[in-house]
Amino acid sequence: MAETLFQGDERPYFISFSSPKGGVGTTLLSANFAIQLAKKGNNVLLVDLALNKASAHLHLGMNLPEKNLSLLTSSKGTELKNCVSPTPVSNLSLIAGMPESLDLANIPYLLKQKILTDLKDQPYEYIILDCGSGTSNDSLDFALSADSIVFVVSPSPLTIEPFYRYIRAILHRLLMLSLNKKKYQSLKNKIDSFSPLKGLFELDETTESDINDIEKALSEKRMGFVFTKTTEKDLRLGPQIESIVKKFFRIEVPFLGNIDWDAIAEQALLSLEPISKNYPICQYSLSVEKIVNKITKIQEEPIKQVEIKPKKKEFSTAYENLEISVNSHPKDIQAAYQKKLEIYSDNSFVTIGLMTKEEKEKERDILEQNYKLLINSQSRQKYDEELISQKLIKEEERISDYRDIQEQTRIFQESLESVSENGKEGEGKNEISEITYYDGASLRKIRQAMKISVEEIVSETNIRSWYIESIEEERFDALPARLYLKGFLKQIAAYLKLSPEKVLRDYLERYDSWASKKGV
Repeated sequence: MAETLFQGDERPYFISFSSPKGGVGTTLLSANFAIQLAKKGNNVLLVDLALNKASAHLHLGMNLPEKNLSLLTSSKGTELKNCVSPTPVSNLSLIAGMPESLDLANIPYLLKQKILTDLKDQPYEYIILDCGSGTSNDSLDFALSADSIVFVVSPSPLTIEPFYRYIRAILHRLLMLSLNKKKYQSLKNKIDSFSPLKGLFELDETTESDINDIEKALSEKRMGFVFTKTTEKDLRLGPQIESIVKKFFRIEVPFLGNIDWDAIAEQALLSLEPISKNYPICQYSLSVEKIVNKITKIQEEPIKQVEIKPKKKEFSTAYENLEISVNSHPKDIQAAYQKKLEIYSDNSFVTIGLMTKEEKEKERDILEQNYKLLINSQSRQKYDEELISQKLIKEEERISDYRDIQEQTRIFQESLESVSENGKEGEGKNEISEITYYDGASLRKIRQAMKISVEEIVSETNIRSWYIESIEEERFDALPARLYLKGFLKQIAAYLKLSPEKVLRDYLERYDSWASKKGV
């Protein structure tokens, strides 16, 4: 294997924090993560590798220490241990960066390697690396030198799209460090720039030894991401992004959780107080502690061997596409289907920069086919038998009684279509009789009151389920051209025994108003 920044027996456990762009609280999280580890009795060193943008000392309630990384460039022969300063937090030491130091803006490779090599010899249980933001080689190398790599992201399209680019940059840099620079340069133009690991093993120039080195480097790195600046509606995005990263980049980057924010943390930040030290039970401190507990637990788990070669089969099963087990209950199939549809909806930014509108529609088509296949007990039984014959699943993995599943499916679908909140059918009928205008909400209310599921309409009309749901939710930008929409509305109106002319007039009035504003 080529000599890389990864080599050597690391005595401390290294955890790096980095982000695709600034302003998301990476340094604040690094400092408070280190405080939480130190409070648990661990001997911890925090290293501010944001270099000339360093500010970790401020989040510890300190002025810039005289001992900092600038000594390595200003005083020849200075050892890294001489850059360490005590902090107001017991068991926590700091190597500060040097704000505005031009010498540290782009440090020489040999100095960078010396810093990382010398850090391994420092007498600490944990070394926390604040690697700053951006995709400079320095930032990427510092992040990749750690055992656990934590990406700090905010749940916004302005950060998610750069996050995907950041993962690409991380993978390209890891390939270069794993293979050596010369070998990487010879492969660079042949590597898939969109997804660097995709098809890498198929290149003529890639040897078995190269693949082993890359898999070893990937296996040694535990990656994950956290959300900062979250709201209640953002909680579902983490698992969705985790799923997309695995699909497109062929690596697992689990969602580690959200970092909550509150007024106490806001005031402490403005006062330059160490939040987790002075306010240990505020929402911010408690959420950081949860991340600490999760990462230290992951640290104790056996390392999983990463394989970049795909399994020897030409397709993914319907279960794999929906990310469910072979013996899943109908309600789990339904839930998984809805979650997947949300990821690939036209309104979702989870796939921003990764998929076109047409590609998302194709993905929804596949999900629809998978869902129909598995939600029906007869087609599911036949499908399972085909998978067993192809040795893609084992006999003991599938459900034991498809008749029981069929009954569960019927009961489950009926439970989804309750007439009203208190369950009184009469009230539902009264509500229908009072409807005089057919917008999306009215069409849904009528369908539910008649105990008609979306799946029934799909079965009778062949209209895709997400189009029916988009009509009911008035997600106009997710609907097809007006001509096709008219056809869908006519079919739905007929199935619900409504006047097609009245439904078309009312609904298209709202659609046309939206279209004129959008210039569609």
